[in-house]
Amino acid sequence: MTEDLRSILARPFSIKFNDELMTGEIVDALELKAATRALRLLREAIGWERMFEILRPMIEESEERWADLLKQADGRFSAPPSYFEVSGLSVDYFLPWVMRKIELDEFNWYMHPEHFVWSTIDKDFGQYKAGDKLVVEPWGSIMHHGALNVVPPESIDTHEAMDDNYPVKFAGVSYFPDGSLKKTVFYQWKPTETGFVMKCAGASPAVLPHDVREGLKEHLKLEWCKALQLARREAENER
Repeated sequence: MTEDLRSILARPFSIKFNDELMTGEIVDALELKAATRALRLLREAIGWERMFEILRPMIEESEERWADLLKQADGRFSAPPSYFEVSGLSVDYFLPWVMRKIELDEFNWYMHPEHFVWSTIDKDFGQYKAGDKLVVEPWGSIMHHGALNVVPPESIDTHEAMDDNYPVKFAGVSYFPDGSLKKTVFYQWKPTETGFVMKCAGASPAVLPHDVREGLKEHLKLEWCKALQLARREAENER
């Protein structure tokens, strides 16, 4: 290393582009935007069926692992809840808004870049029927797949998740090909003076490994924060 280079390296490092200071945060945001756009373009070009086939080895391995976890748990489910405390948005606006949006494949791709498949399928496919909304997404080291089946909350065992303090409820279930229960999800909303609290619980095998449980939490945080932020922007535009 020359003395000139050693002298230059002793100075603080910075980059400017057209007088804009390119901080690490700005570069990271640009990279995330480009990566998300690239994934969306690839997902659209590949299509839901080919994407499923590409991921099939991971999906089948995860299916066997999930069934084994349920066997280890002796069929017991656990549903530790998570909470979103939202200010500046009402549940009366958000709930009808999100129920409309969730019917749009583009919205579900927007919510999370790891929604590898979130599509209303146009033909029968394995255990799924034409018209099902097929979801493939990772939960930690598990590659989950299932159809989004919305059901009345009172029709399922919510595994300690139901809370009478939350008057608005939403539930969904997914099944194994033999019809046995794979997972339930349960959302509840409670209005507050400044917005609302959303309580989320997903009933999974009671012996779920730490990486899978944490992966579920990370997935949940990103997809719902994206949805809540978009709902706020659209509500502001309607004023």
